[in-house]
Amino acid sequence: MRKKQAQFIIRGKMVSSMPDSFLKVFGIIELCNSGLIIQQIRWIQRGLNNRRSKMIEIVIEDDIYITKNKNVVDTKIHIEENGRCFPSDGWTDFTFPILEWWKNNLISARYADNHSFQLPFFDGPFWLEVQKNENMELKIECVNDRTKRRTELTTYCGYYEFLQELYNAFKTFSKILYKNNMHEGDFSSIYRQTMLSVNELKEILK
Repeated sequence: MRKKQAQFIIRGKMVSSMPDSFLKVFGIIELCNSGLIIQQIRWIQRGLNNRRSKMIEIVIEDDIYITKNKNVVDTKIHIEENGRCFPSDGWTDFTFPILEWWKNNLISARYADNHSFQLPFFDGPFWLEVQKNENMELKIECVNDRTKRRTELTTYCGYYEFLQELYNAFKTFSKILYKNNMHEGDFSSIYRQTMLSVNELKEILK
């Protein structure tokens, strides 16, 4: 007897056709008397995203500058996509609290459909304008509003793909703090918060 075939559809396109028995094992679908139920589960979306080439990266360099303000840490930080940098290569800014702002805004948008939000830099009129659709896909526009507002680059990625990149950035930042002995002393609270954020993102990405 020939097994039934199920068309697995994501974003309106058929991406594979697999036996029901295979799909049931992986929890993708269930068969019931009323027909075929397609369950969209998060790890499928993330798996497809991971197959894409890496398009966007949060670059943080070990070049720390500190002031009397114990609530901020300045390093080189920028967005890079296919060799293009925003705001610029070697841009310095308050990596803490910028990463915290980005984390909080991204997590707040996690369950929102067709939602727009911003991920700002601290110095200068630069930010990421993010649009998230119902398929957990992001459109990210890098906006420069220094003289006349313009979009310097636009990129697309999955929500969890970008969250993973943010997680990587937090880990890089935590290592920089530790290497510079900032896990103790005046800046130890920043290191502790950074490690809390690393663990928070790790739990979401499981």
